[in-house]
Amino acid sequence: MPLLQTEAPTSTESVVQKWTQRHADLKIGDVVLFLDDGAAATYWPLGVIEDEHPGRDDVVRVATVLR
Repeated sequence: MPLLQTEAPTSTESVVQKWTQRHADLKIGDVVLFLDDGAAATYWPLGVIEDEHPGRDDVVRVATVLR
């Protein structure tokens, strides 16, 4: 009897989504939010990107943020 393929993954399977499109990197001067699970979203502090640190592939994954 052949296996049936379902639309949704079963509990033993997982769906892996890869980033296939490049999005704009953060830039110096961009305003960001610091997420705080202990506070309401209206009280999350703001920060400003002060410096960016691109990796070997020129993608920015680390930034220095001024609070």
